[in-house]
Amino acid sequence: MIDKLRNKHGKVIAGSEDYKPKQTHVDLFKLLAAQPDDTRGLEQSLLILSTPRCGSTLFCEALNNSLQLGIADEWLNYEYFATWAYVLDLDHFDLQEYINWIARKTMRNTGVLVINQHIGQVIAMNNDFGVALQSLDFKQIVYLSRRDKIAQAVSLAKAASTGQFRSYEDVTDVANLSFPAIAKALKSVTDFDTFARSNLWQFIDYEWEYEDFQHLGHGIVLPNKCYTTTLKEFGKDPQAYYTTGALKKQGDNTSERAASRFLKYITGESQ
Repeated sequence: MIDKLRNKHGKVIAGSEDYKPKQTHVDLFKLLAAQPDDTRGLEQSLLILSTPRCGSTLFCEALNNSLQLGIADEWLNYEYFATWAYVLDLDHFDLQEYINWIARKTMRNTGVLVINQHIGQVIAMNNDFGVALQSLDFKQIVYLSRRDKIAQAVSLAKAASTGQFRSYEDVTDVANLSFPAIAKALKSVTDFDTFARSNLWQFIDYEWEYEDFQHLGHGIVLPNKCYTTTLKEFGKDPQAYYTTGALKKQGDNTSERAASRFLKYITGESQ
């Protein structure tokens, strides 16, 4: 039992009277709270592991729109922990209680719980709760990555500086795409990827790269091994379902130019 949940900076984010989560998170958890409980029960679970800005939200949206699995989201995000406690007016945080609630509210009577989790969250969960990946009983673990690491780093630098990690979130500041900002983001991306490949690889069933499923955002599914393989593993027929991507692409010409300039900088071509 945790009376006060703290974030990585030591700030209390659950159990504190003065804490107020993002309104988008509040709206999401109020919507979940109003949903009827799942009646089928938990039969299988899917974990989608990812590094930041590799298209995990897009991949989850495609699976969500199939309606054949539970709702995929970053349910093990610490901000979600805090929002859950805030919406339910709880003065404590219990991880198992939270996961059981998420399962009841998101599985949609499919029997499948789906969690999208960034590598940094995996590390934090192990440090703060003593929960290791191998202790969780997932039927399938998928790792999402991105071949173009510089484009990924530019995307992360932009999101970190603007506060807009999802297309529907508000921009809170100007984008910082300076060389130091991109280099810092690149280190973060490579550190997380290296951790995954060094410490978690024995638990991962499939690796899908953003470049192989990015067209899902245009409503195109078949043929796509990333999408179809995942559904087939859980006994679903991907041929019977179609998904339409509704996410707005956050990359633009500015991001592409920043990536090009950074590549020339580190390779010496700009000299």
